[in-house]
Amino acid sequence: MIGSSIRFPRRRGLLAITAGLICLTAAGFGIYQWLSGVQRPAGETRYSVASAESGDAINPFEITVIDGDTIRARGRTIRLVGFDAPEAGSQAKCAREREIGARAATQLKTLIAGGGLELRLVPCTCRPGSDEAPECNNGGACAQLLSYGRDIAALMIQYVVARPYVCSASACPPRGSWC
Repeated sequence: MIGSSIRFPRRRGLLAITAGLICLTAAGFGIYQWLSGVQRPAGETRYSVASAESGDAINPFEITVIDGDTIRARGRTIRLVGFDAPEAGSQAKCAREREIGARAATQLKTLIAGGGLELRLVPCTCRPGSDEAPECNNGGACAQLLSYGRDIAALMIQYVVARPYVCSASACPPRGSWC
């Protein structure tokens, strides 16, 4: 018969569809867990304190952006290394710096909101022997921030809201003007 259709009892069809969706969801969740990496022992938290030796995952909700290259996370002010972003607001020396500084802060917020973050604390560049002194980096910490394995510094430079800024072990080059 042309144009006829096969009819299935509605209950059995709905039950089969529901069971299929449950199986697909369970399989998808299992694949996600497998692809997401290391299994953690019961009771171990995903977000632990970052250390200098290795980076640790950090939730975007744990981070507050202060400006284009400075964040506050886990009770500490942290200067992100590898790039220099212009100052924003009243800290800016001219209107151009203020505008680019605001764009840099917005871009950093967007990158952080994207998730997949890893924070790696690194030693700040200070005079030899003053690493722990309050005047070293204004008492803040220094870190490299990665998003899905990509260095945020490189991304900020790529988006033209920051410049490369790499220090040696004991000194940093002079900062260029944004004006």
